[in-house]
Amino acid sequence: MGMNQRFETLWDVTRRDANLHVQCSFHCANESIVDAKRMERWYRMHLWDTHVSRLGKHLRCSKCLGRPEHIKVTHQKPNGPCWGPQTERD
Repeated sequence: MGMNQRFETLWDVTRRDANLHVQCSFHCANESIVDAKRMERWYRMHLWDTHVSRLGKHLRCSKCLGRPEHIKVTHQKPNGPCWGPQTERD
């Protein structure tokens, strides 16, 4: 039987050691790979909805302040800005 590759929440993404590829919706075409573990902690701290389809509600482009158009799961290493708590203790 095959492995279920459905990513519904940030928890699903983090437990498979994946990250998020986020692309801006405006003309700046800014994109980055965001650390899903840090993002999951940040969203959990704020009690925000962690469904992958709704993550863009709290994200903004670092260049033009637009909302992301595409959020995809990837296994690439994060290259986005470091934000949020670094550890559980933070």
